[in-house]
Amino acid sequence: MKMSFLCVRHRRWLAADPAAAMFTWLQCYEQGLRLEQQRQDNLAIRQAGCAMETADLLLAGSQCIGRDDITRYTHSALLLARLLRRQHAFDLAGDVAHSAICSLERLLIAGVQREAVTAACEQLAPLAGPCAGPSNRNPSPCARQLH
Repeated sequence: MKMSFLCVRHRRWLAADPAAAMFTWLQCYEQGLRLEQQRQDNLAIRQAGCAMETADLLLAGSQCIGRDDITRYTHSALLLARLLRRQHAFDLAGDVAHSAICSLERLLIAGVQREAVTAACEQLAPLAGPCAGPSNRNPSPCARQLH
């Protein structure tokens, strides 16, 4: 299941304007943190989701991906996954972390910021693995073929 927090119009606008994307990310991320502290999880999830999607756009649009870009994306994914887990949406939280790790692995394969990407994946890995909550996921076809 792919979650989407930004509409197509906003996504295009942010992809075309890195300064606006940076401002939007900062606003959404900080608001998500504030709402998390206030225990307004549903609103915080929306803000964290927008922050993560915006951070992803910034990663995709960057000519030279730096440590800050990776940290921004990772922290956004961690916030969203943490909020989803707090709402007992363990599968969605795992999907968010897994998706973020897959995106970061593509950077690793491309030779981008090896240390930063590895550290980011290590932060996300506990959320992507088996979780304490009930899971109704079926193993992927590849996993079934291996066993």
